[in-house]
Amino acid sequence: MNILLDTHAVIWYSMAAERLTGRVLAAIDSTSNAIYLSQVSIWEMQIKQSIGKLELPVSVREFVEFQIVNNDFTLLQIHNEALWQLESLPRIHRDPFDRLLVCQAQCDDLTLITADRHIPKYDVATLW
Repeated sequence: MNILLDTHAVIWYSMAAERLTGRVLAAIDSTSNAIYLSQVSIWEMQIKQSIGKLELPVSVREFVEFQIVNNDFTLLQIHNEALWQLESLPRIHRDPFDRLLVCQAQCDDLTLITADRHIPKYDVATLW
């Protein structure tokens, strides 16, 4: 399975794994799954940290680099196809970061790991 982590999922995996379900932990830890961390999440973490809504023990850069190296996560670039997909995405969710993550998951055929109750309303595979 190819998995895209919602921003909160990657933070929880690293700092509060007890907040994740057993299914989610098993999926992330399975060596047969490819785990993606989106540039969208980096952008979101940078903004939230700069306005005091996110506290990490290290810089966002160090946090992300650790995830990529130590957890074997793959960085997912923001491609134009996902940006164009936003135009036709129903207005179920107002959060721009989550909307773009949904588009990335749709365009790249990824299962989105998220606890967000609005995201499963989209035509996207989710896991929680």
